[in-house]
Amino acid sequence: PAERDIVRSQVPDIVVPEVEANPMSYIQALDKEGYFSISSSLSKEDVNRVKYYIDNVKRDNQKLKFSDYGDYLKSLEMEAEIFSVSEKNIERVTQLVNKTDQFNLTTKRYTRNEIEAFLGRGDDSISLCARLGDKYGDNGLVSIIFGSIKNNILHVELWVMSCRVINRQLEFALFDHLADILKSRNIKELRGYYFKTQKNELVSEHYQKLGFKLLERNDKNTVWKFDLFDKKAKLNENSVDRVAFITFHACPLA
Repeated sequence: PAERDIVRSQVPDIVVPEVEANPMSYIQALDKEGYFSISSSLSKEDVNRVKYYIDNVKRDNQKLKFSDYGDYLKSLEMEAEIFSVSEKNIERVTQLVNKTDQFNLTTKRYTRNEIEAFLGRGDDSISLCARLGDKYGDNGLVSIIFGSIKNNILHVELWVMSCRVINRQLEFALFDHLADILKSRNIKELRGYYFKTQKNELVSEHYQKLGFKLLERNDKNTVWKFDLFDKKAKLNENSVDRVAFITFHACPLA
């Protein structure tokens, strides 16, 4: 009891279960409160999480064999599948949106109901997600983009990516596909937003790398612009070989 009191006083937000003196009652006390209950919704990514990490160890070992990072990426034989958010993947999408901090441009959070409402907006919005696999295995659904269309401009409200695939060039393949969709709809411009937090500095120059122009800077937040029909607008030259790294397959949008 004294140790529980210490923990409770030092960490106010923590849950400290009360148990009787008899250790035989501990299991019943913990089980009653459901502290370790499995979520009622279990995605494919949850089931395969251990395998994902084991496969990443294999990738890390492979990377040690290369002095050039581009050669390492080519050796992975990566394939991406890009498709729309739907009822089939909304559970995983909701999970990824709400747990991703590092590669999260705006750090917005959405409940499942809010995502369903977003999808119900039809032609006024775009939602994309992507899977990434390679010769070592499938990483699962790892990236999501939500955008709203206003006055012929797509505003990217959310862009997240799992830390498992950071620096694998998936963002470039995803952006290329998004740009193709927008051009087919005669959308002329993209606006990207970066809201700085303690955890997402990793993507502070994300839009610059994609070839966007800085439109506005407010304290630590920035707004970026990309003109889809400007022939001079192009991706950063450091990413010019991205096509060689990933083969991507675009599925029809729902």
